[in-house]
Amino acid sequence: LKHLAIMAAIVGVLVIGFFYFYLPSTTNHGESVPVPKITGMLLPDAEAFLEEQNLQYFVNDSSYNSDRKPFEILTQDPAPDALVKEGRKIYISVNMKNPPMIKMPKLIDGSVKNAELILKSYDLKVGKITPVPDLQKNAVLKQFVNGREVAPGESIAKGSVVDLHVGDGLGN
Repeated sequence: LKHLAIMAAIVGVLVIGFFYFYLPSTTNHGESVPVPKITGMLLPDAEAFLEEQNLQYFVNDSSYNSDRKPFEILTQDPAPDALVKEGRKIYISVNMKNPPMIKMPKLIDGSVKNAELILKSYDLKVGKITPVPDLQKNAVLKQFVNGREVAPGESIAKGSVVDLHVGDGLGN
């Protein structure tokens, strides 16, 4: 019975020591650093900056936005100013260097207004709208990318500028 009491006391001391002294000292309990804002930074700059802060990063997503620079950081998690332990990974999404290819939508025979909405939904930009003699007023007659007529379904780069030839309603 005396040996059991001694064993229980030793186990108790070990458990208390483990949870109240060993774990807090090895897990940096209570020590945290604020997450810096890295959205908008370029990946190489953010990499060096995070290294100085004793933080790591992991690219978990990439997308393409023609209005942003290649390799610009678009999102981060955890958010800026969140408190984390040193060595924590910051998950980021990065703007791709090259745009993905998409299929050209069919704009021909539709209205200019409809074409503008379709182009926006495909992340394409409306370029020059040129009126040409045709009885169909404001109807899209031809679609161009980089000065070349493009058929519906043809592969083009996301973010491309699409020029349109539109009927003037007068004909020849």
